[in-house]
Amino acid sequence: MVAGNGILAVVIVLFVLPPARPLEDSICDAGSSSSSSFEANLNLLAAALPSNASSAPAGFATLSAGPAYAMALCRGDANASSCAACVAVAFRAAGERCLNTTGVTMYEDDCVLRFANRQFLDFLKAEQWQVGELRYREFHSSIFLVLDRVGSSSGHKSTMSSFEFGLQVEP
Repeated sequence: MVAGNGILAVVIVLFVLPPARPLEDSICDAGSSSSSSFEANLNLLAAALPSNASSAPAGFATLSAGPAYAMALCRGDANASSCAACVAVAFRAAGERCLNTTGVTMYEDDCVLRFANRQFLDFLKAEQWQVGELRYREFHSSIFLVLDRVGSSSGHKSTMSSFEFGLQVEP
């Protein structure tokens, strides 16, 4: 009798709860655009980016045309057809939700789309990665020192816990 009441309660709750909806959200940039060249270039990106993102191994693609820049990232478990469909739907939804704006970020269930009239992925430049600044010798010797200390302390009872290792400064 008790089990039957529990099942009845679960069935009632399932009928009362609203159905799950896919994730859809958008962020519209503040600026407005009435530029016909931006709109024309954005239409070119909307036609090309879904297939570029769906054919990329990681589901990530960027494109630019004139003053329009776009990026799409599909979920890792999305197949090529759902990736392409998601990016195309995101472009259409952006046009409906954010009229005449200079940039939009769309969060869909299977993908993320971003487009704008300015570059937004240019914060990482090649000159930021100065290989000459890396100190391989100091890093290499520090690693060997840590491993040597770990190896020498594993053979005897230590005051350190069995999951702790590293350099220990002794007084």
